[in-house]
Amino acid sequence: MNKPCSSGQLLRLRGRTFIDDDIQVVKTIVKEHWTKGRSQISRLVCKSLEWYQDNGRLKERACRDALRTLEERGVLSLPPTKSRSTHSATHTDHSFANDHPLSPTNTVSIEVNDITSLSIVMVRWSEDEELWNRLIATYHYLGYTLIVGRHLKYIVYEKDIPIACLGWGDAAWHLKDRDTWIGWSKEDRQRNIKLAVNNVRFLILPWVRIPNFASFILSRGVKAMTRDWEYFYGVKPALLETFVDNRRFKGTCYRAANWIYVGSTKGYARRGYSYHNHQLPKDIYIYPLCSNVRKLLKS
Repeated sequence: MNKPCSSGQLLRLRGRTFIDDDIQVVKTIVKEHWTKGRSQISRLVCKSLEWYQDNGRLKERACRDALRTLEERGVLSLPPTKSRSTHSATHTDHSFANDHPLSPTNTVSIEVNDITSLSIVMVRWSEDEELWNRLIATYHYLGYTLIVGRHLKYIVYEKDIPIACLGWGDAAWHLKDRDTWIGWSKEDRQRNIKLAVNNVRFLILPWVRIPNFASFILSRGVKAMTRDWEYFYGVKPALLETFVDNRRFKGTCYRAANWIYVGSTKGYARRGYSYHNHQLPKDIYIYPLCSNVRKLLKS
C-alpha cells in the first residue's frame, strides 16, 4: 500500500518530479475547479506546471495518471469520474457483422499478382480510424482496445481494399530484457523512453494470401511510421519494440524484417493506466533505427 507523502518529499510521477510547491499548485487548482471535472483540471495543471510534450501539446494523459496516483497516496482528493457513455471508444462494439462486405466470406482473396497499387495510409484523426478499429476488433486475436498515450494507426490498401493494419504506440516503461540489451540506467530510461515506440498491433487481413507479405508490409510500415511520428510528436524514434505470443506465432515476419529477439516479458500487460499479470509471457523483439542506438539511448 502506498504511503501518503510527507512535507519536503520529492515525488517522481510519469517522468516528472513534483516538489512541495507543485503539489500546492495542484491542490489549489483541484479546489478552485472541482466542478469542472478531472479532464479540465489536468489541462489546467499542465499549463500551470508547464508540462508539455515535445510537440508542444499538453501532457494530459500523463497528468491524469499522476493525479490519480496522488489521490491513491492520500495527497489530495479528486472529483468523482464522470460516467462514460455506452458509445465511448472503450465500450462500443467495433466488430463487423457476419454479412458485412469486409468479411472473409464476402471478399475475394488477393494474390501477389493482384497487387498493383499498394498504399499505406495513416488513419488516426481521420474518417477511416473507425474502420481500423473495426478491422482490429474483428480479425486481430487481441481485439480492439483503447491505445493510451501517443499512437498512430495505419491501414494498408490495395486500391480501395484494406489488406493490413498497423498500430504504433508508446513503448513499455520498464522491460527488463529490453533494458538489459540497451544497458541504460533508470535515469537514461526516464529521459529517453520517448525515443522508443511499440508496434502494438499488426494484422494481415484474412482475404490476403501472399507468402512473405507480412515482413514486406512491416518494413514499409516502419518507414511510414518513423516519418509520421516525428511530424506529429516532434520526436524521431530510435528503437522499436513489439511483443509476440509464442503460443500462437513464431515471430517469423519480424525476424525476416531484421527485428532482434532479446528475451521475454514477465507476463504483465497494460490495462489503461495500470498493469496486471495475466501469466502469459511474450517474446520481445526490437528494431534499432540507427547504428548507434545504444549510445543514443544512454546519452
